[in-house]
Amino acid sequence: MLLAQPDGSPRLHSSPAIKTVVTAAQKSVRAAGLDPVSDPVEARYQWAHEMAESGVRGGCGHTVTISDRLDAVLTHRIWGWVAFAAVLGLMFSASSPSRNTRWIGSMPSWTGWAATSPL
Repeated sequence: MLLAQPDGSPRLHSSPAIKTVVTAAQKSVRAAGLDPVSDPVEARYQWAHEMAESGVRGGCGHTVTISDRLDAVLTHRIWGWVAFAAVLGLMFSASSPSRNTRWIGSMPSWTGWAATSPL
């Protein structure tokens, strides 16, 4: 485990062989003009930036697809709710019997049975 002492020098809690290897690696990193603390962090941020850039579509060559247009409508503040209500209405009208409405007349009989039957 690498811990810093008050003077900034590393304090290693491990075998002497590991201590010599880590100390040599730190000296070579510093000799190359790199900061062993901030450079790995900056490298991670650079990698994250590159990954984000590769996942984002954009630029002059981007064509708007049907999926992009549907997303724009379905996630709109107003038109999204209108589309949602239309889909729900369509599903409700497709699932309810339009000509056979006898089930409505039988509703009081089975609701009364459900209310009086033991659980």
